Amino acid sequence: MGWHIVKGASFLVQRIGLARSVHAPSQAVFRRYAGCMDTPLKGRNAILARRIRELREHITVCESLAPGSSETELQNDRRLLSLMQSEMQNGQVRKTIVLFGTEHGCQRNGDQLNAQLSERILCLVDQLAATVLMEEWSESGAASFASTLGMPYFNVGTGPDTQFKTYPTDVRYPGYVNGTLDSSDEFPSMAEYGPLENQENRENRMIENSCEAMKEHDVGLLLIGLAHLHSMSRKCLKEGFNVFAFSWLGNR
Repeated sequence: MGWHIVKGASFLVQRIGLARSVHAPSQAVFRRYAGCMDTPLKGRNAILARRIRELREHITVCESLAPGSSETELQNDRRLLSLMQSEMQNGQVRKTIVLFGTEHGCQRNGDQLNAQLSERILCLVDQLAATVLMEEWSESGAASFASTLGMPYFNVGTGPDTQFKTYPTDVRYPGYVNGTLDSSDEFPSMAEYGPLENQENRENRMIENSCEAMKEHDVGLLLIGLAHLHSMSRKCLKEGFNVFAFSWLGNR
């Protein structure tokens, strides 16, 4: 049989803020979700509606078979169905932020990976129906590549204030100061993450800016440095958003 509950299903419940017991929506609500409306579903809801329909059909077939069918599998299928229905129901009342973590170099306008970055951004925008692009980028300096893509855009990054300053460069170079190590050109290439208090300050400001950017939008894409992906996802959840997270590091 083609459907199986994933081990991380309980995390899915927590991720969408439904750690309490999950209940399936009414038949009227399901018919709405399953596409029986004049307005077609978009983005994640369209994906969920198709999966819900296919899984319901699968369960119906399994229930009609002889008693030899696996009751454990049916229970798992019903649980997965309930999770998907609850996520869709939750998506009708909460806004969504799709986080996309990458390395900052490819965000610079003119970088050799711009085309590949654009392909991935536009794929997520198309598949998840995002209407605004937010980006962790410097408040000063040249505009980023993402800001040139032609969709509503907000720079949600931080400025040069002391509270936001982080270790600036590779541990091999003299510009690496006040870090855990003394800089040395004999070290292998690596960077230190921190100071942690300043990174937390940066993320808190990015969340504030993202909430402001999302006021007029239901689904937004947030482009950030990969090191922030998990912690920013948790912060977005805490602010009441539905959250999905993706990552990509291009090959140079």
